[in-house]
Amino acid sequence: MHAGLAAAGLMSGMFLGCGGSGESTGSDTDGGVGAGIDGGFLTDDSGPFRGELGDAVCASTTLEGRRAEVAMLFLVDRSGSMNCAPTTDAATCDARPVRPSGGALSKFDMVSASLAEVVASLRDTDRAGFGVFGSDDACSVAPTPMVPVSILSANQRQTMTAAVRGITPKGATPLVGGTTVAFEHLNPNRPGFDLPKRRFLVLVTDGAETCQASSVPAFLSTTVARARSVGIRTFVVGAPGSEAARSMLSEVAFQGGTARSASCSHGALAVTDGDCHVDLSLTGQTFNTALSSALLEASRLAIPCEVELPANLDRNVVDFDRAVVRMVSGQGATSRIDEDRTAGCDDGANGWQYEDGHARVVLCGSACAALRNDRAAKITVELGCLAVGGPTK
Repeated sequence: MHAGLAAAGLMSGMFLGCGGSGESTGSDTDGGVGAGIDGGFLTDDSGPFRGELGDAVCASTTLEGRRAEVAMLFLVDRSGSMNCAPTTDAATCDARPVRPSGGALSKFDMVSASLAEVVASLRDTDRAGFGVFGSDDACSVAPTPMVPVSILSANQRQTMTAAVRGITPKGATPLVGGTTVAFEHLNPNRPGFDLPKRRFLVLVTDGAETCQASSVPAFLSTTVARARSVGIRTFVVGAPGSEAARSMLSEVAFQGGTARSASCSHGALAVTDGDCHVDLSLTGQTFNTALSSALLEASRLAIPCEVELPANLDRNVVDFDRAVVRMVSGQGATSRIDEDRTAGCDDGANGWQYEDGHARVVLCGSACAALRNDRAAKITVELGCLAVGGPTK
């Protein structure tokens, strides 16, 4: 699936049925796409629509699309080293993991503030939760997140905020155990699962696994990839102190479907190499600013770049090979998006393409990025009509 979080509104123009006279003979009475259509042009307040395809277009109204639901679980390292200032080197912090003096902020303080900013940017219809690893001052892992993923009601937001603020970093780093439990919470095969298909784990850590180092190879080769196979994408942020965990964190991001680029370094590398994840341990960055940007990037990544097409389209009428897709920005500027079948969205396509047959239109590359960056953007789709008696698509 192509998705991409922060909550942008997605508007979809759906064009259905074929009209000969241009008169409206159907209506969308329940607000859903394609309801009550029995042929002819649908109309909006301005009358019958005439798109680029003219009388051949099989539709004529712009409807508000329902953005696919998203579930995000934020999983944060609560080990003792998160007490340190981001400017404290790893060796010094590991030897004496204490809060900075003089009222300076620790790494965990900054993570807490950035999480609050990101959660505030999410829509009430999104779902989010919060967890940590581990659950005590050693290597234990709780069987469920501190705040299970749920609709972002006012109460859920308050619960997440209180949970984050109540954490005192201490103990080791059971990253493998904590992440595995988080995957299970997002697993669609677990009993009682009721989360949407778009599920993201956002992992923030300043170090490597310190409780069960022997479990890392199987975790990287099997667990993360298996989570990806059931629709869970893993976004990884390495905080200062994670320099010696770069190869592991890079592999988690790669296997988790959120690699920074197709050519990023991962696999059998020196522990300090790897750049598929968001690496905030690099010099020249202001940690709190870079962290907020990274978490906001994760939230944008979860915004779906797709428009669902109605399941009741008459395939004896609609010509899927004659489609026009446009984006209307929040400022009203309209741009046409070209179809690109040269590769998949994850493999460098830059335009739009169908997915799951003709179930939906998906935006790839710069078009998807533009949609994610514009909360008020609208997508319109015109579908042409087959000639009378033409072949079924």
